Amino acid sequence: MWVIFGLLSALFSALMSISIKTGLKEMNPILSLFTRTFIVTIFCFIACLINKSYKDMSKVVMVNWKGILLTSVFTFLTWLFYFFAMKTGSAHKVMALDKLSIIITIIYMVLFS
Repeated sequence: MWVIFGLLSALFSALMSISIKTGLKEMNPILSLFTRTFIVTIFCFIACLINKSYKDMSKVVMVNWKGILLTSVFTFLTWLFYFFAMKTGSAHKVMALDKLSIIITIIYMVLFS
């Protein structure tokens, strides 16, 4: 099942990158990021309501919150620089550079796992 989810993620990532590039033509990248994040938050809220995952909030321990905080910071920085790059660069070049994260992840896993 993870392969199907991974392929769907790749598909939607490509569609997202294309739509970001077209959506940034006349818009400030930070405002565009904020608008996108706000809309994604609404979708996440709806998903939590549908599958009732909000009931598990009391099970989240401090270690989880630290991880969530770090992930949030890294996600913000990733998208901030991604939006700036998409605003000024070609979509296919930015996407190719973005995929360096795979190599960085592999190196990190080899060194620290």
